[in-house]
Amino acid sequence: MSARAPTIWCLIAALLFGASTPLAKLLLVELDPFVLAGLLYLGAAFTVFPGAVASGSMRGALAGRNLR
Repeated sequence: MSARAPTIWCLIAALLFGASTPLAKLLLVELDPFVLAGLLYLGAAFTVFPGAVASGSMRGALAGRNLR
């Protein structure tokens, strides 16, 4: 991975976040704000979780070792 890859990923994330606001306003007419927030967080979790599992950073959490 190049040294600029994290910067590019951050810019892509910022663009997608900025694009989500106008789309969320369109959905807000039909949805309760809390339902919309829940759907956005659920979508983010579904997006991030596979990458976290694949990278091995979730290995301890999935095995239950981090629970006390």
